[in-house]
Amino acid sequence: MDATVVVYMSKWLMAELIRIFYKIDSDETQLAINNIIETIIPVVWEVDGKLRILHPELKMKDSTLLLLYHSRNGLSEKKLVENLEHSNLSVYRRDILTKLHKKRFIEFNEKTKIAKISPKGRNYVENNLLKNLT
Repeated sequence: MDATVVVYMSKWLMAELIRIFYKIDSDETQLAINNIIETIIPVVWEVDGKLRILHPELKMKDSTLLLLYHSRNGLSEKKLVENLEHSNLSVYRRDILTKLHKKRFIEFNEKTKIAKISPKGRNYVENNLLKNLT
């Protein structure tokens, strides 16, 4: 527990130093900070460049939200399908991404095909998924 506190405090300190001292535009600064303070959740395993949910019994909607929660900068629909091992991109877009977008759990950009978790989605993950899975 003490080590976890030290890790997160160190990440926060580094993020603040970047925010204060680096003279780069705000988008680059935010990206650097997001990469430093990446959320570590024990139900997502990163292996060989892929993200795997360690609870395969979860519904596709919940697995999608966990991956987006883990990735602060969002993920492309192709990356989501690949990591979740869904069999059909168009079905996944229709049945998962579009529905999550309509409920405002995610923001899905039709042009860029990038999905990002919303504050409502983050709240759902923290209060419903992480408490029950960890």
